[in-house]
Amino acid sequence: MTNYRKYLYPFAAVLLSIALAACAGTREMTDFSIVGEAPGFEDNVLTLAEGESNLLGGRAHFDNETTDSVIGALINWSSSDEDEEYVSIANTGRVTAVSSTTLLPVPVEITGRYNGFEDTITVVVEPSGL
Repeated sequence: MTNYRKYLYPFAAVLLSIALAACAGTREMTDFSIVGEAPGFEDNVLTLAEGESNLLGGRAHFDNETTDSVIGALINWSSSDEDEEYVSIANTGRVTAVSSTTLLPVPVEITGRYNGFEDTITVVVEPSGL
């Protein structure tokens, strides 16, 4: 006797996906914002001490007032600190305070680009030893 389940279940899953997509309708992305995982990320400013890091991601906003989370690895990241003297940003969205060699906090702008939209946050590296 042939085991039809190995064919039936994937086929049913595809049909269910198509039906759900048809019911959901279409939506258009209207905005994008950067989000962080840890406390210390408020009003688009993230404060880190030397050696600390935070995983950044994003939120896609749509015209039907819904949002989707976007993992950091899908976002194109750039930094105003191109030499990574104070802050490094990995392709995954992990931002790390590399150094705080000054006596004043160092602000670095991190920009994330996703699906034609972008957002910028400021990462402030706190001076060490103060």
